[in-house]
Amino acid sequence: MRSVEGRLSKVEGRLGGVEEHLKGVEARLGRVEEHLDSVEKSLGSVWEGLRSIEKRLDRVEAGVEDLRKEVGEKFRKLEEYIDVRVERLGRAFSGYQEFLVEYLSVKGVVSPREAEMLKNEAARLSLLAVNPFTKEEWEKLKKYLEKNPEDFTLEEALEFRELGRKAIAEYWDRPEAYKLHLYTCVVYGLTLRKLEEEKARRASPQ
Repeated sequence: MRSVEGRLSKVEGRLGGVEEHLKGVEARLGRVEEHLDSVEKSLGSVWEGLRSIEKRLDRVEAGVEDLRKEVGEKFRKLEEYIDVRVERLGRAFSGYQEFLVEYLSVKGVVSPREAEMLKNEAARLSLLAVNPFTKEEWEKLKKYLEKNPEDFTLEEALEFRELGRKAIAEYWDRPEAYKLHLYTCVVYGLTLRKLEEEKARRASPQ
């Protein structure tokens, strides 16, 4: 009997030790749970901060996009303004050039030899890989370039000058186009001079 009681007492002692150990484990688990709660709260703060940064980046991207559109629109308007100004300047220069060359031709300052030299320069427009003329216009241009500058009718001279204007409108950056335009103005001026001389001869007494 005493032997059984002794064994029970040992078992109870051991159980008491296990209980103490379990209490220690529970305490440790409690501390781990508290630590995990703290980590979770920290992660929540981090995620909140990341969401705040993401929202700020979205606003910055939206602002950059708006700025890009605004700058692009301003550049587009500036480009259009420059194109218009350059076109006006080109038309003004071409108009002055026409008047001067035609006036000099009418007054006889430009000789037929000089006109022939300018014609040869103007013919270089045909060397362009692409030209602004239709097939019909190109045929007329070739015909007029081969024609004697003093043999044009007024209608032909006007049509020839329009072809010269078209050349500089399409190829304002090519010297060949300006030479062609100059030559058409010379032909127009020589034609006007010829018509004036014929008119004067008919009006003079025989």
